Amino acid sequence: MRVLLDCDGILSDFHAMYLPVVEKFTGISLTESDVTQFDVLDQIGKKHLQDQVNKHIEWNELCSKIPVLPGAKEALDKLRRFHDVVIVTAPMNTQTWCYERTQWLKREFDIPKSKIVFTHSKYYVGGDVFIDDSLDNCQKWANNQIGRVFLWDRPWNRKRKNMGRIQVIDSWEWVLKELCE
Repeated sequence: MRVLLDCDGILSDFHAMYLPVVEKFTGISLTESDVTQFDVLDQIGKKHLQDQVNKHIEWNELCSKIPVLPGAKEALDKLRRFHDVVIVTAPMNTQTWCYERTQWLKREFDIPKSKIVFTHSKYYVGGDVFIDDSLDNCQKWANNQIGRVFLWDRPWNRKRKNMGRIQVIDSWEWVLKELCE
């Protein structure tokens, strides 16, 4: 079975890196639980700062410094013993994001470049299972693919409607029980 996994919010703690950068440029301190929209800058009315934030992330090579979420390494190791796992991730608009993310995935999870797809149109990538923390990505994938769709529960995806066949999950334990037992 081919399992498609998002990276940020599933394997990496993107907000641990991103929210301090947002605070640096906006003066607004947020915790992950404060994030109620997928696009943080849009949520706080500071979308016009996106280019500055992206440049800061690029210049400081912050993609390569994002922490791994607890339990992700062990769970991914087990999942890969049972299934073909492909990382399907949307890159930030920087010159170095894809390179840094590829290196990070290799270093942290031993995932080869051949198992990473960078795209904002994740619904074009076929698989048997799709796991993401973006409701929009899950809805588009569900409308274009026939596999199982799992939305990883996060504060920014709790305003849910039109769920259709999307199932909400909240732990690696659930994923492993559902897909590996």
